Amino acid sequence: MGGKGKKGIKQIEKQQMLKEKAKKEKPKKTVKKEAVKPKPLTHLESGLLTSAKQAVAEMKCITPYELASKINVKLSIAKQILRSLASAGVIKLVSKSHRTSIYTPVTP
Repeated sequence: MGGKGKKGIKQIEKQQMLKEKAKKEKPKKTVKKEAVKPKPLTHLESGLLTSAKQAVAEMKCITPYELASKINVKLSIAKQILRSLASAGVIKLVSKSHRTSIYTPVTP
């Protein structure tokens, strides 16, 4: 009932020796350069709307997340783009909740 007990002096010495050995033999870390990802755009541009129209034409159903990942913009910008495209009549709102909205392209 008293528990396992303390480690012996020999065991403690072995642990210290192993730690010292590991410190000495520790290889230096090489710094790898990571591929720089392009940062998503943070404001609405006119060229962005044309690329969004092309991306929307290929999709069956459109959500803000899908559009944001496809044209590499922030989610809030994608929502603004979808609202402006819906008001222009390029896409049609199918369903909307407090979280997201779903659109479909208008077929001529």
